[in-house]
Amino acid sequence: MNTISLIPLSGIPAVSAGSDLTAVLLTALEDIAPREGDLLVLTHKVLSKANGLTIALSDVRPSAQAEALSRATGKDPRLMEVILENCNTVYACDRGILIAERRDGWVCCNAGVDASNAGAPDTLYRDWILACRAAGAAVYLDAEGELLRQGVTAGPALIKPNQAELSGVMGRPLTTEDETIRAAQELLKSLEG
Repeated sequence: MNTISLIPLSGIPAVSAGSDLTAVLLTALEDIAPREGDLLVLTHKVLSKANGLTIALSDVRPSAQAEALSRATGKDPRLMEVILENCNTVYACDRGILIAERRDGWVCCNAGVDASNAGAPDTLYRDWILACRAAGAAVYLDAEGELLRQGVTAGPALIKPNQAELSGVMGRPLTTEDETIRAAQELLKSLEG
């Protein structure tokens, strides 16, 4: 029988511009002792943070094209400008999402621009999860802050808060593995009621 196991890395500090992501990951991997055939999955958010690729929307001045896309999508024109600045071509615009070719040739939603903390309503992930569950889909939630707090109330199949994200949701510092485990158990218990 084939088996898939998901093993989270623990002890990863908050990553910011200039963080040595390779050293951080190698240190975290020491406890797991990966074997041949194992797969390490990273979110683009950690890569963006480590490479200083975060943008304050307050610094963005939208173009006429971004304003037009904003009207078509209902999204912030500054976000549309960031997407336009990071893509070669916009192929489609549907239900508030742009399908665009990034500068490196990859085609993806919103040119790979993560806007999870760029003015999205706090209930965005919760609403998506509820809609997906109603359609019979299981949902994996990877968010932080209020988006995570609200998202877990919709009952995703799997949540993945790192220690800093879980600490934020629980409203207290989590400095040890035991504190983190207890906090995760509290969060899960709160979802049962």
